[in-house]
Amino acid sequence: MSFRKKLLMALIGISIVPIILISIAFRFESKRDIQNKYLILFDRTLKETANHMSVQFSTIEKALDEVMVHDDVQENLHVFDENDTYSRYTTSTAIKMTIYKDPVMNNYINIFEILTNDDVYFYNYGFDEIDEDTRKSIKSKTYDLAGKSYYDPTSREGEILISRVINWRFSLQPMGYMIMSVPESYFSNVLDGLDSINDGILVYVINKDGVILSSNKTEKIGSIFDNEKAIAGVIEDKQVAFSVNEDNRTYYVTSDLIEETEYYLVCLIPNSYLSEETSRLGLLILIFVVIAILAAILVAFILTRAIFKPINQLVDVMKNTKGGNDLTPNIEYQKRDEIGYLISNFNEMLHRIQSLITKLEVEEREKREAELSMLQAQINPHFLFNVLNSLKWTAKMSQSYSVADGLDALSNLLRDTITNKNEYVSLREEIKNIENYIVIQQMRYGDNFYLINNLSEEMNETEIPKLLLQPIVENSIIHGFENIDYDGKITIDGFLEDGILTLRIADNGKGLIDKQVNRMPSKKLTSIGLSNVEERIKLHFGQEYGLELLFEDGFTVVTLCLPYKKREDHV
Repeated sequence: MSFRKKLLMALIGISIVPIILISIAFRFESKRDIQNKYLILFDRTLKETANHMSVQFSTIEKALDEVMVHDDVQENLHVFDENDTYSRYTTSTAIKMTIYKDPVMNNYINIFEILTNDDVYFYNYGFDEIDEDTRKSIKSKTYDLAGKSYYDPTSREGEILISRVINWRFSLQPMGYMIMSVPESYFSNVLDGLDSINDGILVYVINKDGVILSSNKTEKIGSIFDNEKAIAGVIEDKQVAFSVNEDNRTYYVTSDLIEETEYYLVCLIPNSYLSEETSRLGLLILIFVVIAILAAILVAFILTRAIFKPINQLVDVMKNTKGGNDLTPNIEYQKRDEIGYLISNFNEMLHRIQSLITKLEVEEREKREAELSMLQAQINPHFLFNVLNSLKWTAKMSQSYSVADGLDALSNLLRDTITNKNEYVSLREEIKNIENYIVIQQMRYGDNFYLINNLSEEMNETEIPKLLLQPIVENSIIHGFENIDYDGKITIDGFLEDGILTLRIADNGKGLIDKQVNRMPSKKLTSIGLSNVEERIKLHFGQEYGLELLFEDGFTVVTLCLPYKKREDHV
């Protein structure tokens, strides 16, 4: 994939990903805010409706209170068996007047009955009667409430029966009970405010057992609201808002307790209604995202084209100059930006290449002349070796064998140092040079010292920098064996462990260090040769390798730490 495509994809990705992420975050955040605002609005409307519903209940309770505490009702019901016809008539008239004065009872009640504890009629108002089975059921539940009103939405279609025990004012003992019938619309009309918001909203007035007293859906009245999660959330946990599934649809539930009663006003809001606004907002966000993505892609194309047009020109020129066909700079770019800097330097590079080619042609001519001079200069080393060889055979013919051996060692030493141009040699070759060097030094100092080589065949295969050990042996001979009255001995040992080769060159001479304190006389190596050896080791192999000088058991010991590398591995 070309760099332009990579950059284009990166720009598009950098542009699109934030747009999508921000849009998703805004979508969820706005959805939550809109739903919260709707729920707050519903909650306020629900509370207002619950307050109106509380007024409806209070009005009924007040009307029942007026009848219950009326003097004629209290006095005559208490001595019902002793009442004459006149007393009953007077009481009936007083109750009727109370009903006529109360706007709720006068306008809404269909049936109003007062009965004794023995179910004998004390008063009957209306044009209909409650059947005996219904009355018995209501009476049982009413007496269980001991003074509280009982609301029954199931016995008569479209009506709610309300009953309460009438207690004697002095002893609070029940003397009888009254039953009143009001149309269910008396309560459901209050729910019209919630129902008008959306026809999918469900509104219930329920008691703690889940019995629906009133609803905007008349078919639900008198049934049991059996959604356990909703019942638990409304009555037990008193949650403000939560979601439930009802009739295969998802609803948000809000509720409020109707004051002065044990009834709850429950509102189920369809999730689809709450999502309607967010759906429209989501569509607008989607349109915005598509437009933003298209704009980002267009900008990315324009931007990459503006960047890569001069770069492509530069690439074309580089292709032409690759074979050396055309080294003439011909890119014109006037802008002072990074690409302009790159093109300017490329043009300058072409100028320099042309200059270097011209210079190289001159140097090639000079090199050919130098090679001729070198061929002529090679005569000198050959001449030197031929002379040394002639002297060696002359010494042998004169039976000066020590001189012949010295000349042979010098010839070999010069051949390895002058003609061998390799920077690295095997340890075996290095030891061979040391042996030649010792032969030469024995001619100078005599045969009072000798070399012991204890290196294994495996160690001899490693490669080391050329002339690495010779300065150490030279120090042993010059400084260690000077003016000694015993045979000098130079021992070369070594051991190999974990790829590290340790070489020990020990001599029994008088040494370079203070033998009494077993330390160097100064912080640095006293010998220039040893210092150079350590610097060469660190230069070739790193700071973790080097050289150490000690005095041990009458021997001056130089220890070298080197990496093990076989000669044939060197490239």
